[in-house]
Amino acid sequence: MIPACRDCNRSKKDLSLLEWVQKQQKKGILIDPLSSLPDHNSLNTVAKKEISRAKRGSSVVTDDMKRYEYSSLKLDHSRQIGHGTFKTVYKIGNDTAVGVIRDRKHEEALSKEIEIMKKAKHRNVLEILGKVMDKSNLVGVAMPLCESSLRDLIKNGLWKRDPTKIIRTALDICRGLDQLARHGVVHRDLKSANILMYNGTPVIADFGHAKELIGDLHSTSVGTVNYCAPEILAKQRDYGPAVDVWSFAMIMWEMCSGQPPFSGKTETHILKDIERDIRPDWNECIDMPRLYIQLVQVCWRLQPQRRPNIGAVLECLDEIDQQRY
Repeated sequence: MIPACRDCNRSKKDLSLLEWVQKQQKKGILIDPLSSLPDHNSLNTVAKKEISRAKRGSSVVTDDMKRYEYSSLKLDHSRQIGHGTFKTVYKIGNDTAVGVIRDRKHEEALSKEIEIMKKAKHRNVLEILGKVMDKSNLVGVAMPLCESSLRDLIKNGLWKRDPTKIIRTALDICRGLDQLARHGVVHRDLKSANILMYNGTPVIADFGHAKELIGDLHSTSVGTVNYCAPEILAKQRDYGPAVDVWSFAMIMWEMCSGQPPFSGKTETHILKDIERDIRPDWNECIDMPRLYIQLVQVCWRLQPQRRPNIGAVLECLDEIDQQRY
């Protein structure tokens, strides 16, 4: 159920999701009124071409990147600033960080991560500056030094839960996700801790679990439980890009509430809540436009085929942003 609007001064332009869908249909943009927004089987032609082109791309990391020699970096615990999926992150200068694999068995995964980051270059996707080499072995990746993560800002009370800021941040994250989707990439571990702030702009980071989409992805236990889509938690046989839409919905809610989704619950309890159609409580959130709330609610639907694709989510967020001005 959609919570009652508590904002008495809300603009008359504030649309419901149904009204927004009807508006798009009048423009000639065909949207299924039953599912409210286009699902993952209705990717537009441009996106399909982008994915097809991405699949034909080389899987080899080229040598046109800046090379950092591992032996000259002098990395130690005093420079350590964080962890990735299979990397430890160090600060090596005023504006540069490197992520170094903790085990040589992750070299192939690191090579794939670099390939994805290069392919999906975008202002809202963490940039790759170069590769870290130990003689002839690839051991790390260099990237811009970011100020913090979105999770750190929220946890430390530095995140101002302002509706306009939330919508603009969600838009930036969604633009990054749209870029990944256009290149056939599913992140699979999207969470506020993997959204870094670079010069005040959110960028998607940590592609250690990311995969290029070739059909559906075979079931693998990945991701962080609180943000993880039910089809992954339930260890279903196949899943696809809808898992990122679910995780994004959790981040959209988290920005409004100031706390992680399903906080304090075990994986078993989270899965039971989801199956019983229990979702994070909107009563814990600041007032947001009705369309924003409804968008989150269609993005965290139980059935992945009933969630919108990320392109439709981006269109809807852009509409929400325009309504406020």
